[in-house]
Amino acid sequence: MRRHCDGAADRLHPVERAQLRDRAGNHGEQRQGSGGAGEGPGPLPSGLGDASGKPFPRFGGCQHARLDAGGAGRRRDRAELPRARAQLTVVLPGEHAAAHPLDIGEIAAGQLRLLPLGVDDVEELRAVTSDPAVTSVIPFLPEPFGLQQAEALLARTAQGRDLYLGIRAGRDGVVPEVPAGTLLGVLGVHLRGAEEIEIGYWLPGRYHGHGIAGTVAPAAAAVYARAFPDRRLIAECHPDNTASQRVLARAGFRPLGDPGQRPSRELYLYDPG
Repeated sequence: MRRHCDGAADRLHPVERAQLRDRAGNHGEQRQGSGGAGEGPGPLPSGLGDASGKPFPRFGGCQHARLDAGGAGRRRDRAELPRARAQLTVVLPGEHAAAHPLDIGEIAAGQLRLLPLGVDDVEELRAVTSDPAVTSVIPFLPEPFGLQQAEALLARTAQGRDLYLGIRAGRDGVVPEVPAGTLLGVLGVHLRGAEEIEIGYWLPGRYHGHGIAGTVAPAAAAVYARAFPDRRLIAECHPDNTASQRVLARAGFRPLGDPGQRPSRELYLYDPG
């Protein structure tokens, strides 16, 4: 299995590269001496972090740089990430895996955070998606939406063309009486053919009216447009959904007057001007 993190290995400081090589070697020695049939791989080497030594936020066993929409994909205490998309892959002895092409790390959007959802988030995903206010308007979400459907949705990410980012509260009280870290909704990112990326989102009814979509949609659109400059960024919206139309306009999308891929949807193009 290969562990991956955001950043670029060839852009690391020489001291950091040496630390990674030393830790990978130590990890291999520890595994050879531990024995035990069926024993899993050890943890990712520590020591990846900012200039102060503080580790970057973690997700799914990997360390992620944080990307701020206003900072063109800027890591907090390090140099700017080229095109906000570079990925550092740490290969440990005997391990192998692949990075998701749409995973560009944590995205900071005001007091909200976006991170890819994983298997540990299935129950939370079910909770924010099973609301009829969600399933009744998004064609690819089945109703009822239970744990099995949540697992199947996340399984689609293995194909490398769909990624679902959890919209989480960055602090207590972003939504009244909701603690920091709570999953508030989902933002989906989808590869469309060879030239386009589509983004979309959903929120359960209980989290409507708090400006969540109007905060995360512009942030995600800006970061993904910088990360994939050779692809058009698109979205789809129902002609009667005036609230989502306002969100898309605020995020920099304009209607093209063409039908979308899904029934009764209109196509929007990211064109912030």
